[in-house]
Amino acid sequence: MNKLKGLVLIFFVACMEGLVIYLIKSFNKTKNIYYYIGSLLIYAIMIYLISLSYSYLTLGMSQLLMSGLVMMFGLLLGTFMFGENMTKQEWMGIGIIIVGIVITQL
Repeated sequence: MNKLKGLVLIFFVACMEGLVIYLIKSFNKTKNIYYYIGSLLIYAIMIYLISLSYSYLTLGMSQLLMSGLVMMFGLLLGTFMFGENMTKQEWMGIGIIIVGIVITQL
């Protein structure tokens, strides 16, 4: 049960990172300072959630999961929210990330 709590925290952190990517990209387009301030506030919350995840998962596992999920969400966000094209290699990378996450959680 404790491991599940850690996994949920890491998933939320990765989702929040996706939101931060969206806010920063929006800031770069519009120069609206509220996007920038919002991203900083979300990062503060993320730091707290990451520190909580260390109570349930090892540092290595937390970082592994967070890094993989953030890369995956970043690629998907760029594709679906900003119309960026993903290469075959990037799609394969997402598949490898998913397989790696599954293997580490068995």
